[in-house]
Amino acid sequence: MLTLSSCKSDIPENTAKLTIDTSVKHQTFEGFGASSAWWSQDVGGWTEKDEDGVPVREAIMELLYGQNKGIGIQLYRYNLGAGTGTGEKSGTFENYWRSGQSFIDDNGNIDYTLDANALWCLNRAIELGVKDVVFFSNSAPDTMTLNGMPHGNVSKKKKTNLSPDNYQEFADYVLDAVEYFLSKGVPITEISPINEPQWKWQGGQEGCHFEPDEMVALYKVFYNEMEKRGLLDKVSLGLFESGQWGGSDFKKWFKAIMEDETLSQYITTVQSHSYNSSEEDKAKTAEWLDKNYPDLKRSCTEWTEMENLGKDIGMDSALDMANMICTDLTTLDAVSWSYWIAVSCYDWRDGLIYVDTDSHEYTVTKRLYEYGNFTKFIKPGYVRVESTLEGSDVKSVTFENGDELVTVVVNSSLSYKDMAINAEGYTVSELHLTDETNNLKKLNAEKYLTESGVNLPPRSVMTIVMSK
Repeated sequence: MLTLSSCKSDIPENTAKLTIDTSVKHQTFEGFGASSAWWSQDVGGWTEKDEDGVPVREAIMELLYGQNKGIGIQLYRYNLGAGTGTGEKSGTFENYWRSGQSFIDDNGNIDYTLDANALWCLNRAIELGVKDVVFFSNSAPDTMTLNGMPHGNVSKKKKTNLSPDNYQEFADYVLDAVEYFLSKGVPITEISPINEPQWKWQGGQEGCHFEPDEMVALYKVFYNEMEKRGLLDKVSLGLFESGQWGGSDFKKWFKAIMEDETLSQYITTVQSHSYNSSEEDKAKTAEWLDKNYPDLKRSCTEWTEMENLGKDIGMDSALDMANMICTDLTTLDAVSWSYWIAVSCYDWRDGLIYVDTDSHEYTVTKRLYEYGNFTKFIKPGYVRVESTLEGSDVKSVTFENGDELVTVVVNSSLSYKDMAINAEGYTVSELHLTDETNNLKKLNAEKYLTESGVNLPPRSVMTIVMSK
């Protein structure tokens, strides 16, 4: 094993240089997650067996949430769908996966067995080790909306689709479900009733626009009802699931929360999605938040690569995702990070696993294994420590847990790259690699260690575990 000390001065110019300073602490991490929308309502019913003799739904859940065979995702984002009834759902959608099943039947009654397939996935994730569940909504159920659909009408203007007269009904619906599933042992730690309120949401998928004052008014109904039910100490209210970090929209909607006497005293974490946000946008937003709201934590609650480049199971999209995670954990000091759809049937660079909805076959992507370089080794309670990485085409992040350091390094270059490590008093104990030929493989470390650090394969994501 390599015992690390100060980097030597004669290290070649083209060598990357990682310096870790454990005396400088940053955020305490809370977990990695993924969304159940909208795949779980379908995949949860796939009981036929794969080529290994394992039921397809079980194999997929094991890959996502399993601690041994899978990548051990720690947080489950359960979608409270807005489509009511047991027949064809109202609305204009690209396909049936773009809308979720609610717990409201054809007669308007509550039935907590309606979303059976998605509930199977939720419960299986909990059995596999998930301890934090978020209930989130993209829209109120269609029986409560202005147009009877879980998205707005096509219009030049942004308009809400939920009347203030139905705010209480929506809050009661969500919180009744929360109380029911808490009583069944589901570890719900947060609810998020609003998703990307600044966008139009006029078809294609579930969604609801809210102006800043409308958003605040709905959140206050939820807050007051949670206080009335004694839920505030058990479940947090997520605020505000912005569609992006930065920009005038982010500040306008966020300031509305901070100008409200009740919500400004309640909020501890500002939540946003990482779409349409450059590293510069995030750096400016973090600087602005640090200056004006230094006590607020930041959480990245959704991201996938929004590029219509077709399916990709290889390292191209895996590297993009790994670089994004490193950016969000370091530039934003994100206390948690969640992926969008864990399973995809689309011709996009999105799901961690692709499925065919006709044959029920599944394909695992490099994105899944690359995500595992983070999820399997950076656990809730780990603390990010200061680290700097000099060199082109490389990114990294380092977390500390007692006498252990975990560093994830992304080498996006086309060639091997030596990386000198300055982490005095630590010894490299494990290396885990995802690249073109390896899927989160535990390496024979001696083959990759150099005199001053580690040799990074081209187009790779490597987890380096170091012990004191």
